[in-house]
Amino acid sequence: MTDRSNPWPVAWTPFLERLYRRLSAGGGGGGVETDPELLAIAGLVSAADKLPYFTGSGTATLADFTAAGRALVDDANATAQLVTLGLTATVAELNYTDGVTSAIQTQLDTKLANIVEDTTPQLGGELDCGAHSVGFTQQTATGDGTTTIDWTLGNKFYFTFGAQNDTFTFTAPTKPGNLILILKQDGTGSRTATWPATVLWPTGTAPTLSTGAAAVDLVSFYYDGTNYFGNSSLDFS
Repeated sequence: MTDRSNPWPVAWTPFLERLYRRLSAGGGGGGVETDPELLAIAGLVSAADKLPYFTGSGTATLADFTAAGRALVDDANATAQLVTLGLTATVAELNYTDGVTSAIQTQLDTKLANIVEDTTPQLGGELDCGAHSVGFTQQTATGDGTTTIDWTLGNKFYFTFGAQNDTFTFTAPTKPGNLILILKQDGTGSRTATWPATVLWPTGTAPTLSTGAAAVDLVSFYYDGTNYFGNSSLDFS
């Protein structure tokens, strides 16, 4: 609205027009003293870091307007506000989360809490376990004469001989690594093992296993992607 009598160098808004007319009405009916909105504002007690706002028709109160809030309002755009908030994400990146429902968040929380469903997890750097250990689920089997050990299912295997010697077949892990095989004799003892051709031993000679009943030997391997380099520790008691 334009009023040529406007003496102030500001934009003449409908609110200012109304205020001007109310003030011009003086003490007669319809003046400032009877306008509910103006009376609501006039009834407030000003204070530092406070901002008046209407809570309904003809009612108003004060809200906190802190330095932090003023810093956000002062920013020219959302990008500047992100800087004020100390966020490094862009507006576009934050918008990616707009469609995340509570159900999706629950699924994300589950994924973050448990990586069992990820069959090929990878690290982006060295793994630091701090003051915590790394455990394995030990595989077990009792021999029946021909035993396949699938090293993709775990690095530790506890094998008990059956009532016969045993020939082993190894299923290789996908990556190089250290493997441990415990060999326990049955109640008779003197059972022997035949190893895969990919197993290499010091001086080319496989260890002679302990012969006693229930004797325990430990055989360790380093798998380099092709061969298993084996070594043994015998007759634990």
